[in-house]
Amino acid sequence: MNKIKLGTLAALISGIAYGIAPVLAKIAYHSGLNVITVLLLRFLGVVLIIWLYKRIYWGDRKLSARMVVKLILFGALVYAGMSGLYMLSFTTIPASLACILLYLYPSFVAVSAAFLRMEKLTRQKGIALVLATLGLVLLLRSSFVRVNLAGIIYGIGAAMLYATYLIIGTNIMKKIEPIVVTMYIMMGATISYGLAGLVSRGILFDISLGNWVLMASIVIFTVFGLVFLWISVRLVGPVKASIISTVEAPVTMFLSALIFRERMTATQFLGSMMIIAAVIILQYSAAKEKDEGECWDITSQENMHSHGI
Repeated sequence: MNKIKLGTLAALISGIAYGIAPVLAKIAYHSGLNVITVLLLRFLGVVLIIWLYKRIYWGDRKLSARMVVKLILFGALVYAGMSGLYMLSFTTIPASLACILLYLYPSFVAVSAAFLRMEKLTRQKGIALVLATLGLVLLLRSSFVRVNLAGIIYGIGAAMLYATYLIIGTNIMKKIEPIVVTMYIMMGATISYGLAGLVSRGILFDISLGNWVLMASIVIFTVFGLVFLWISVRLVGPVKASIISTVEAPVTMFLSALIFRERMTATQFLGSMMIIAAVIILQYSAAKEKDEGECWDITSQENMHSHGI
């Protein structure tokens, strides 16, 4: 199998893994676990696995104490906030809708980057923003039965924080190996949810065997998503990897329909596809501008180390 096929397969596996993880998290929530416990165990498990990998393959190479503190704080504040909002959206609205709302993040990145004069707002980006906006309008106008407004706000808030995460973290991510950045950012998120759980007494210790299996599965699929994303980026580049891995959204939508009996109308499906199309257009636009030396490639999956769940 050649490099392109291997990279494509890796991106598909990454997208599928990322699409499965939040569905498992919602099952865990319905099985009695709360948001703090799910996210704490998820981040802790991923950090331990990455730390073990780093010890074996990276040896004792270390970052400066200042950079470590910066990454941990970044994870504790921005990434933990995004993850919490994303998880809350999954627990209050249909999983398929929560997933699609997160995919608004490239549009928020494009607008923010243009406003901050980091990138130009090109015609392609304008078309993508119009598509994303119309897609969101279609989703909200023909909303799911009994959609919780708070869940919508959580989902959009998660996308906005994810955009912030990418914009602020772009320079850091270019200077340091992604696996190291991921480990320290998730370590920060682990600390954040650990402290939140201790203060609120929200950490559940009486966890059934079934829920332990669910949590282990969430950690495994998260690590699979990370590893195969890195492999794909190395083989086919960040833009192709990001476009292929948008299979995540259809996977989440399909599993949500299968497990939770969530159903989308034709209008809702059209709105979802418009948002995904906007993501793909923005990725192609980023690739073109990168070739011309005018783009920071902020929306690239190379910078997307992991989703909130």
